[in-house]
Amino acid sequence: MTLPRSPEGNLTLFDVANNVAHLVQKNGWSEDVFERITFMASELGEISKEALAIQKSTDPDKREAARKRLAVELFDMLWNVVALGKSCQVSPAEIEQAARTKMKLNDSRDFPY
Repeated sequence: MTLPRSPEGNLTLFDVANNVAHLVQKNGWSEDVFERITFMASELGEISKEALAIQKSTDPDKREAARKRLAVELFDMLWNVVALGKSCQVSPAEIEQAARTKMKLNDSRDFPY
């Protein structure tokens, strides 16, 4: 299955990394690894809240609102993943290469579930 591309153009990890670098420098944010992991844990809580709201709600409007909030929270997590990579000197190119390698591996694996 191939998903459609965004009509606004493709956002890359390099775009996210440039945004991370810009905001870290502009706001004087810490690049401490433990602090970034704490932010990621907080984001996971927000992702869980919205995903559960989607699953539990029977109101289509509330489900749609939660779905839109979930998209924002998923981006926040992606942003923090890229920021953690920056803090640990893992480049967007390295993340992309690891993703390609892992996708190939996953495609050839037999998962027990």
